[in-house]
Amino acid sequence: MKKTILVFVFLPITVFSQTFLQVKISSEYLNLRKEPNDTSLVVKKLRKNQKLIKISEEENWAKVITQNQDTGYVFKKYTTNLNWVKNKEQINWDEKNIKQKTTYIGEIKFNEVNSWQKDTIMIFVDAGKSKTYIYYEEELLEKTTYTYDKYGRNKTYKKEEYQDGETTTVSRQEKEFKNQKCYQSPTTIKYKNGDRDVLKQDSNTCKTTHVFWYNSKEELDGKIIKEHEKQYPWRLKRIKINWGEEETEERYIYDGEQIKTIYFLTEEKEDSLIEYNYYKQKDENKNNIIIKTTTKKTKTEYGWKTKQKKTFYVKEKNLEPKNKTTNWSKEHDKNVFKKEEINFLNQKTEYLKTTYKRDKHKNIKETLVYNEDEELVYATKNKYKYQE
Repeated sequence: MKKTILVFVFLPITVFSQTFLQVKISSEYLNLRKEPNDTSLVVKKLRKNQKLIKISEEENWAKVITQNQDTGYVFKKYTTNLNWVKNKEQINWDEKNIKQKTTYIGEIKFNEVNSWQKDTIMIFVDAGKSKTYIYYEEELLEKTTYTYDKYGRNKTYKKEEYQDGETTTVSRQEKEFKNQKCYQSPTTIKYKNGDRDVLKQDSNTCKTTHVFWYNSKEELDGKIIKEHEKQYPWRLKRIKINWGEEETEERYIYDGEQIKTIYFLTEEKEDSLIEYNYYKQKDENKNNIIIKTTTKKTKTEYGWKTKQKKTFYVKEKNLEPKNKTTNWSKEHDKNVFKKEEINFLNQKTEYLKTTYKRDKHKNIKETLVYNEDEELVYATKNKYKYQE
């Protein structure tokens, strides 16, 4: 009888035996805490889009379970509801870290891949979200180290390379933020988007304002300053970049919540830009295809000249329901199945089409590149081993 009671109150079994809500993290980083307060012990650092099971709510906090059965509390407003699940088999965690990546290069004959030749094996070791190691053929090649503040924001980043027994710091980065505290109450802002009113919550309190880059000698190599709009604080207004004696600037123009144009300036003069356009079309099976185009232009004495144009295609049915009607996001980037690229160089136009196949974790497992005559010119294949 005692055994039965112990099994019944074991938390994961209780949760998985009833209907429960699956949520995901909506902020860049979030702390999983032992108790529902901001001074409690941090059990684990969670990352954006990581999926959780919500057990209950307590004021501003949600009690959750991770895929690895870690239990704790997260700040509720930085989670997004996904769907209700009735049993464990319905859970779509969709989050697995890569343990090993093997790359193959395709040998092409008669416009198709005749055979695959193994090229590289990379082994990734993730040490508690603070360090990542990359091994090549069992030899340590690279180490990246991260530090975080108590709000889960990434504050520093350091990449080191290993070769012939020597360690070289490739780069180091430090960040500053708009607010010392991250999860202040967001402000609701009303604005016009065409003929409709839009309400949006400004969660810009977590945004980065400064990024400092250091070289291998620990000397300040560059500085990036980010400025957001006052009326629409979630919009990035400009970025100023200082690399030694060179200073450049990026200015952002929006239509509603979507970026339409980025202007690049040198010595306060516009010298290039990127234009963004978004639209939908139907394929031969009448499925919605979401399309993004990016057009790069340079300024000449005769006006703006197109240098490059890229078109990205995503099948709407592959997106999570939340992203089907929203702006182009990282979720779209993970679902690109085709990219078309046109380069305009010295009166010669080069066209390339790249198709992607992805695994269930949305990592690219096959890449095929075609030229303007639809001839296959390059092919790679990746095989992944994931951490259990």
